[in-house]
Amino acid sequence: MNKNKFSIYFRKKVWSFRVSKFLALGKQKKYSKFEILEKEYQFKKQLKKSIKKTSIDDVNYDKNKEADGFPSVWITMNVLMFGEMVNIIDLLPSKSLRELASKYDCKGEEFISWIKTLNLVRNICAHNSNIIDFKLKTKPIYRKKWSNYLCTIQSNDNDILTDKFAVILIIIKHFIFRINSKYYWSNINKSLLKITNKSEQNARRIGFKNCESLNQFIKVSDPS
Repeated sequence: MNKNKFSIYFRKKVWSFRVSKFLALGKQKKYSKFEILEKEYQFKKQLKKSIKKTSIDDVNYDKNKEADGFPSVWITMNVLMFGEMVNIIDLLPSKSLRELASKYDCKGEEFISWIKTLNLVRNICAHNSNIIDFKLKTKPIYRKKWSNYLCTIQSNDNDILTDKFAVILIIIKHFIFRINSKYYWSNINKSLLKITNKSEQNARRIGFKNCESLNQFIKVSDPS
């Protein structure tokens, strides 16, 4: 995600640590007052921990702080972990979420679904866990076009799209294309080809229909 784009958006639209703003956001998401106060407390608590751990000296300068003592949005966005940013976005009212999502060419529901998936993947990678054989317990929102690449699995006598690694790759490629369309995928593509090793079974193992659909995915800049 592009933190500068997030920073500009939040500064213009929703940024404030005041309870009233948290309540305003949460009210449109049907959170209770207690739930919003709890979310605000947890957010501030985690932010303080992140501030203590950061090596960014700017957080200590008074000129970079808001009236309540917390750092400005520009500093905070550099301090926040990705998961904390996802939690803030999840509080946005539908209209604001749609506006932010449109910057990445997706619907609001798709956007929050996909970044939650990426946050899960980030946490798995941070713990050096096996991502290749990983299956998504909570599936993100799929697009119809993804069926060109993804294999299907049996579920209650129905064929449904896979929940394997290929889904994550499609989401990542969607965002990267819109953040940096010139991103160099060569090393990743080589790794995918090495993992599958021209084996149809290996291609399906990571969620692709076959080797041909994997090659199609490699060739396109935007799979969604």
